[in-house]
Amino acid sequence: MARGASFDTREFRRAFIEVLAKHGKDAPTYLKKKTLSVVIGSGAKAKYKGAVQLTKRADRSKINAVPEILIRRVVLKKARLKGENNLSETEIRKRIKREYARRRSAIGYVAGPGWFPAATKFGGKPKGKKNLPRTGFSKTQAAKGGGKLPTKANLTSEIENAVAGRVGGPALQKAVDNIAKDMKVYGAQELMGPSFKKHSVK
Repeated sequence: MARGASFDTREFRRAFIEVLAKHGKDAPTYLKKKTLSVVIGSGAKAKYKGAVQLTKRADRSKINAVPEILIRRVVLKKARLKGENNLSETEIRKRIKREYARRRSAIGYVAGPGWFPAATKFGGKPKGKKNLPRTGFSKTQAAKGGGKLPTKANLTSEIENAVAGRVGGPALQKAVDNIAKDMKVYGAQELMGPSFKKHSVK
C-alpha cells in the first residue's frame, strides 16, 4: 500500500475481502475510499485515526542534534546515486549544511501537509488548518508525495509522503491497522442491521 516500504496489510486485506464478499462493493472504488481513510482517518472526529493524526511532527532540536557523520553518509549516498564519486571536501561540507537546512525546512510539512498530496490523489484532504499546505507548498519536497490509484486490472493502491521519513512508516502501519478495524466493525454492523429490522417488535 505504501510506496518504497513494506507494511503488514494482512488484516486490512481480510477485512476488505470480507466487506466485498458480504456487501458487493465495487472493489477499486471501495479500496480507493479506504485508502483515503488510511491517510486522513475515518469516523466521527477521526475515531479511527489515519496517518495525518498519527504522524509525529518534526522537532528542530532533534534535527540539529543528528550527528554530522550520519548526515555525511546521507550526502555521500545521494551523490553516489547520481554518479558523483569524487566530491571535494568543500563540496561535501556545503551539501551537509544544505541537508540540515532541508530537514529543518520540512518541519511544518511532515505530518498533515506531508500527507496532503496522497489525500488529494484519493479524492479528499486532511481536516484542520494546520494539516493544509501553506503558501509555497508546491515548491517543497513534500509536494512530491502522492499515490497510485487501484484499478480492476491492478487492485493495489500506493501512498507516499515525500518528507515523513522514518516517522511516517510506523504512523502509516498503525493507520492501516486502524482502518482494518473500521472495516471489520462496518461489516458486522451491516450484517446485523437487516436482521434486527426484520425481527423488531412494533
